[in-house]
Amino acid sequence: MRKASKMGFGRRLRELRESLDITQAELADAASMDQSLLSKYEREDVSPSWLQIERLLEALGQSPCALFPDECAAHLGDDQGFFTIRFFSGRPTEPSGMD
Repeated sequence: MRKASKMGFGRRLRELRESLDITQAELADAASMDQSLLSKYEREDVSPSWLQIERLLEALGQSPCALFPDECAAHLGDDQGFFTIRFFSGRPTEPSGMD
């Protein structure tokens, strides 16, 4: 059951895409994914991987805070750069002893 109180990822993605006047087909092509998969993300039938989210953000020309405003505000304030590095760089932000 979906929570009615908060806007889900799919709805935020759709509203962002529409606000930028981009069709599903255009975004899917720019993000190297099938339009049918993007449609499933927007309907919240399936959840995207972090790699897919990164591709979508890059194709939209947006920072992670565009799709995760509550998380950015709650944990990072205005520091969008840290969020981007932490979750999308593929490199740990702290030494972990793993290569």
